[in-house]
Amino acid sequence: MPLQNKIHVLLVDASDKRQQIFAAGFAEDSKIEVANTALHYHAAKDILIRLPPDVLLVNAETVDEEVLLLKKLSPSDPLPLIVLTSSPVEGRRELAKKLNYRPANFVQIRPGMTDEELIELLPEVCRLIRLAALAGSTSTSTSTSPTSTNTAPKVIPPVTASQGDRYQNWVIAVGASTGGPEAVQTLLTQFSEDCPPILVVLHMPKPFTGSYAQRLDHYCKIEVKEAEEGDALIPGRALIAAGDCHLTVGKMGKRYIAHSQGSELVGGHCPSVDVLMHSVAKRIGRKAIGVILTGMGHDGTQGLLAMKQVGAHTIGQSKEGCMVYGMPKSAMEAEATLEMIPLDRIVSRIVQLIDSSDD
Repeated sequence: MPLQNKIHVLLVDASDKRQQIFAAGFAEDSKIEVANTALHYHAAKDILIRLPPDVLLVNAETVDEEVLLLKKLSPSDPLPLIVLTSSPVEGRRELAKKLNYRPANFVQIRPGMTDEELIELLPEVCRLIRLAALAGSTSTSTSTSPTSTNTAPKVIPPVTASQGDRYQNWVIAVGASTGGPEAVQTLLTQFSEDCPPILVVLHMPKPFTGSYAQRLDHYCKIEVKEAEEGDALIPGRALIAAGDCHLTVGKMGKRYIAHSQGSELVGGHCPSVDVLMHSVAKRIGRKAIGVILTGMGHDGTQGLLAMKQVGAHTIGQSKEGCMVYGMPKSAMEAEATLEMIPLDRIVSRIVQLIDSSDD
């Protein structure tokens, strides 16, 4: 689904009042639209057949309702699913997986929430809808699409010895949050196949990071994959941090590898941009480039500063084009960035920096 199009949501909720609150909230978002609503599962199933949405959002107030919903609505081509549930979230994702939904995200709500509390929940629900649409669009590719998956796996062209040595020793670390999925896509699609290894941390939950990486792999010249323990850092490859693990750099012999480990929150986040960039500062040193993109808060500021202090070049996305200027602004105010650049010029600047280096 192209990012410029509206994300069509089918909302299933037994309460007319809740439907009105969500529909009104989504109407204020330029990317999201409630295409249809349904009060019960039979009506929703009919709509799914006639007018399939991009994302399915349901309010299941009990475990029994949830199981009934998933059994009745499971289509042959799985849709991204978001479930608002007052039942324990633990184990719900496995249930959705067994019933053929992909990806699924469960949001814990409290029974009897007031209208004001539901309104406060809307920004988080909108964020999850955007992520679900990004991840789910991978499965909607057709054989006529230029990004179709009905081809052999991507083969990264060989790199010459001098080129390989040059780029093997460089690493690019990227961090982003709100607005990050779109910004990272813009960034990665501009890299050529012989670019240095790229490590990316997004504040994105686990159900979506794998599908998001697969989607980018279709659009990019480089290989893009969700980071797994022991992945080699090689030219022409970008690793997206898994949504429940920190991404750091290790070494095996003379080769850099990725570690995808640890689930503790650092600064309120897992994965954490700070954790990645501190690791890059320690392992790679000055032959690294750190990039902070759009996002809320200050994750990445201290890690980027650590990179700068060991001689790495650090870049922040300039205010124009940022969905949320929080993370780049925090890094700039802490003097962690050496320069602030518009998103569409960052890749050309990275190439210029590496080509003009003495190493």
